[in-house]
Amino acid sequence: MENLLRRIAPAGWDLAVLDAVPYQIALLDAQGVIVAVNAAWRRFALENGVGGANAPACTDVGVDYPALCDAVQGASAEGAAEAAAGIRAVLGRQQTEFTREYSCHSPDRQRWFLMTVVALDQADVAGMVIHTDVTARVLERLRRRESEIRLQLALDTTLDGIWDWDPSTGQGYLSPSYYAMTGYRPEDEPGSLDFFRRLVHPDDWPHVMATIEAHLRGDTPVSDIEYRMTTASGEIRWIRGRGRVVERDAAGAPVRMLGLVTDITARKRVERALHESEVRYRTVVEDQTEIICRMGVDGTILFVNEVYLRFFGKTVEEVVGSTWHPVAHPDDLPMIEARLAELAVNRPVVVIENRVCAGDGSWRWMQFVNRGRFDGSGRLKEIQVVGRDVTERHELEAGLRRLLDENKRLASALIRQQEKERAGLAKELHDELSQQLVAIRAHAGAIAHRTTDPLDRTHLDAQAIGNAARDIYAISHRLMEGLRPQALDNAGLIGAIASLANQRLQSHPDVRVRLRAATVGPYGDELRSNLFRIVQECLANAFQHGRIRRIRIFVGERRSGTRRWLSIVVRDDGIGMALDAPRTGYGLIIMRERARNLGGSLDLRSRPGRGTRVAVEIPLPA
Repeated sequence: MENLLRRIAPAGWDLAVLDAVPYQIALLDAQGVIVAVNAAWRRFALENGVGGANAPACTDVGVDYPALCDAVQGASAEGAAEAAAGIRAVLGRQQTEFTREYSCHSPDRQRWFLMTVVALDQADVAGMVIHTDVTARVLERLRRRESEIRLQLALDTTLDGIWDWDPSTGQGYLSPSYYAMTGYRPEDEPGSLDFFRRLVHPDDWPHVMATIEAHLRGDTPVSDIEYRMTTASGEIRWIRGRGRVVERDAAGAPVRMLGLVTDITARKRVERALHESEVRYRTVVEDQTEIICRMGVDGTILFVNEVYLRFFGKTVEEVVGSTWHPVAHPDDLPMIEARLAELAVNRPVVVIENRVCAGDGSWRWMQFVNRGRFDGSGRLKEIQVVGRDVTERHELEAGLRRLLDENKRLASALIRQQEKERAGLAKELHDELSQQLVAIRAHAGAIAHRTTDPLDRTHLDAQAIGNAARDIYAISHRLMEGLRPQALDNAGLIGAIASLANQRLQSHPDVRVRLRAATVGPYGDELRSNLFRIVQECLANAFQHGRIRRIRIFVGERRSGTRRWLSIVVRDDGIGMALDAPRTGYGLIIMRERARNLGGSLDLRSRPGRGTRVAVEIPLPA
């Protein structure tokens, strides 16, 4: 203001000089009447609507300015009255200067002005009224005030402690939250480097100061350190301190540093618990005899235990980051990939057995239990694998399969040999014994006819010999039928089965037998013999143990695509049996083996009280 007065006073209140300044200026006489205004004053009146349409007249020369202020009505009346009183006080020399800041807003703009009234000792001028636009200053002040309010709110609500430190003096400011964290009171422990040193755990102090000093030198963009704090109660709390130099002097030395401290004790406890859990987990993992690894969805290995490394003869560096594929047998890779693709939220575990190349170069059989880990949306994130060496089991199973195959081969050979011996024995009975028996009967008949005395001893003995020869012949004939039914050669498979059924009916006339057969054959001797024996065993079991009333036999051929099949089904309505009950006989085993020797299968279905069904399917040449 003094600069303004120095500029315009020497000009004798030349209006040209007043118009050149950016302030709104009016000169008043001792009664407060306006004696002169500059152009800025007139624009100010027009822009702010003072006096409405008569704004120039109301604010121009000749207007009683204090009276004009007194006439203001509405919300601004109180402020205008205060301005009028201030003007009169200056003009009356009760005070040399009066200032008042006021708002002058329009619908589309906010503005603030500072009215300044100063006393002047001129002939016709007793005072000067100056209106200065201070909008920018007020807005900045409001912004700062709002920032201060936000900062205070943050200080009042945050759990973090705030500190403001002068490295040159070692003194500083500590927020209420900082003191609350330490358990001390500001009046007992003012902020200082000495107080900070007593708070920091002695074992952590060297590292803390080294970090801070490195930042003060400019080596780091920020100081960030975790340390232990000893509170007033003696409790040890974990703290994270962060700070930054915000001001340096002309020589570059730090003169102000601001920062935060955060209590991270809870986080440290969680980290410690997790670490202890990981240690326990790793101990368990390393103590296992199984191979353990974790891998990503793409097969990249993320973790392996020591057993894995020893088994494959690798180091951690060689394994972690690589994929599992190289150790698997190439022929097993498609199967492994397909099985791993089955992992899903509803099927989190897949067990796979495959070959791997061990560290000694040998191929080993492994069983891998693969457990998938999924995210919240059900996507596979990771696979944990536990593997164990099952080579010995596979070798035992392979040996067992070889034994079973050998047993089956021997059983097949035995069955074939049995059929061969049966056929040979039946032939001998027919060719040798039967002819001898016929001859004995003929000789006995001739001897009996040499005498007409029925009581003659020779006659009686001859008759007895003839009868015995006849009975032996009948027995040998039945034996021949059992060893090798003549119908099998004479009438084929269907005829032999029909003959067998008729024989059973002779001893069980109350049982109904139904044979349904299509035209089949002719078949080779081995096929006819084995199928006949299967049906023979079925009928024997049904008649001897089944308590049957009806039995049905079906024999026929069917086609499936380009293949032909011979089907035989024997079904009865007997007492049935429990399929899981232990058995002491070998009939079923031999029946299955006969079907297997022919390249077919035998299906047995039965339940107690519901009868028994035996179905045989044998492939035939196309």
